[in-house]
Amino acid sequence: MYFSVFTFVGLVSLGYSQNTSPSQVADQFVKAWNAHDMKLFDKLFTDEAIWVPVAETMDKGKKSIIKDLREAHNTWAKATTLKHEAVTTQMISPMVATLFFHAHFIVDGKVIPQIERAMIFVVTKKSGRWQIASGQLTKQHDGA
Repeated sequence: MYFSVFTFVGLVSLGYSQNTSPSQVADQFVKAWNAHDMKLFDKLFTDEAIWVPVAETMDKGKKSIIKDLREAHNTWAKATTLKHEAVTTQMISPMVATLFFHAHFIVDGKVIPQIERAMIFVVTKKSGRWQIASGQLTKQHDGA
């Protein structure tokens, strides 16, 4: 009995952490952000990933991305959580997909409209696991 329960729990946990579908990457990104957990972020990005958090910045490679995320989460981002919606997945091939979704930054339970963003990820599948190969936060529409 114990073996069956632990095996089932272990398989469910393994499947969730393995990002078995592209859309799970968006869920895991939000989970990592809300936990401010660099180890979770580290699992999400490929070693060669490119990350564009703002138009003037491009982080190349997982180490650079994690360094940038760590700096953000030690400063302004540590008071925020994320909520995402409208995740759209487009399969490019069985091993490559794009994700588009809206990200709402929340402080003290309230959405901050000034930094609402859309996110774009290119995710790749390797060894049964989807990871971010490149990603970008889009700028807010200014109404102009």
